[in-house]
Amino acid sequence: MIKWLITILLAAVIFLMLSACGAAKRRKASLPKFM
Repeated sequence: MIKWLITILLAAVIFLMLSACGAAKRRKASLPKFM
């Protein structure tokens, strides 16, 4: 039960980081909040 909860949380964190990196690459204006 706890295992899939951790897996979902990890997947969400990785997805958010990937989307943030993609947005940073598109607009080269650095976002200090996410760095």
